[in-house]
Amino acid sequence: MRHFLGKGLFVVLLLGISCMSYAQQDARNEDHEKLRALKTRAVDAFNKRDGQAIASCFTKEFAVTTIDQTTLTSAAEIEQHFNKVFNSPGSFVTDMKVDPDPEILTRFIDADNGYCYGRNHETYTMKGGRVVPMESRWTANVHKENGEWKITTIHAGINFLNNPVLARSKARAN
Repeated sequence: MRHFLGKGLFVVLLLGISCMSYAQQDARNEDHEKLRALKTRAVDAFNKRDGQAIASCFTKEFAVTTIDQTTLTSAAEIEQHFNKVFNSPGSFVTDMKVDPDPEILTRFIDADNGYCYGRNHETYTMKGGRVVPMESRWTANVHKENGEWKITTIHAGINFLNNPVLARSKARAN
């Protein structure tokens, strides 16, 4: 009888642990869905070059390092950067679209923090009308602020040795 009770207790513990594991997975699935919605909102805002909408996707304090290695920490800096890149007299880009592709599900550090990384498929429209596709890499950190997932940091970069701008420059030099 004691042996039977021991096995029964073991089975109950396993079932309890399994149920807790599934509950945690379900909670994380909900978090992943909310993070996918955040990504969609941020991409849409970026592709419309809406600095205020982009900033709403970030925590109160944030840092974005762009592919030109400019670090932005406010909605005003995002707007200024867009104006410099797309609207200034010296700019050579008139439009840019992004399509980030995460390579992993967000890895949670704790209940309110996580990180993710992946590739970004970018399409630049130059002043002369030429369209230039480019790949970049990114890493992002997220934080649940006031119950809502937000981005705390993003760092983007390109392979400066292998990109369309460098290839075109090399071709012109030869």
